Amino acid sequence: MLRRAALSLILTACGPELFTDVDPANLALQRPGAFVVFGWLGEGEARRPLSVFLDEEGRELSREPALVIRTAAGDLLWRDEEVATPTQPCMAFCDEDGCHGSNEHGPGIDVRAVLAPRAGAPVPVVEPMPIEPPGIDVFYPREHRRTVELEGAVGPFLFLREQTYEDACGVHGLGSVRRKVFSLEERRVIELAPDAQDLEHARSSAPGLFDAEAAEHAADDGAIGGDEGTPEPSEVTLTGLIPRLGRDGLSLSYQLSAEACYACSRGDADDYTRSIRVLARRLPAALAPHAEVPPAVLRFLAAHPELRAGGFSGSEGR
Repeated sequence: MLRRAALSLILTACGPELFTDVDPANLALQRPGAFVVFGWLGEGEARRPLSVFLDEEGRELSREPALVIRTAAGDLLWRDEEVATPTQPCMAFCDEDGCHGSNEHGPGIDVRAVLAPRAGAPVPVVEPMPIEPPGIDVFYPREHRRTVELEGAVGPFLFLREQTYEDACGVHGLGSVRRKVFSLEERRVIELAPDAQDLEHARSSAPGLFDAEAAEHAADDGAIGGDEGTPEPSEVTLTGLIPRLGRDGLSLSYQLSAEACYACSRGDADDYTRSIRVLARRLPAALAPHAEVPPAVLRFLAAHPELRAGGFSGSEGR
């Protein structure tokens, strides 16, 4: 009885109660440590998640092969899984040479992502697209693939990268990348507003940066795509906020995109665009309270350059 009362006291004493419906046992099951740093080791297919638990001085206490975020109500572990979704062959069409069609169609792979406490119900982050019930006249693509990954975290804000490829029976399939911000406090995807003046400054510098990127691309052997021209600042759109946690602290980049031909698509946004990244000079107002990185975390990051850190959280979920 005393233990449950103590846990309830901790829940209310650690700042905002982000997850009041999480079982208090989640606190009892979390690993000891003043800080948790999550990130990845390796590159490409060899990349694997890792969370490291640190003491107050930044010394390593333990490791866990998962992405762990500590909140006032205990640890949450990022989990994503593939979910099957329908696909169908393209409809037959007829011309002077006869009718054409194929019964072939590719896989349908969607995704579900949650934040799973060590005890209690998971918190949904990304849900698969709904499937229409039988009898509804709906067209499904020939192939569909959707993935989502956790790119980083700053305070209660999680930065997600959602990638989709779909073949809807056109000349070619289309790929897209959406960067989203999920609020732990609101439990939903939100619009995180950048600093307006800083973004305008970044957009004004974009034409020269796009020209430099195009020149570098043209110099590469086997480069695909011709002269796309120089976009005007008004033609450049913000397509993502990308945080970075390193030995020098927290920084943020704007991903800026402009229209391009399909073969000229470059960067990490949609097909028919090319993209660059510009370092933000000022953080969005919502991130400013979480900009300071504790010295213990910085010492650990400096000693472990092999870890591409995504974020950190403290013993009180901050």
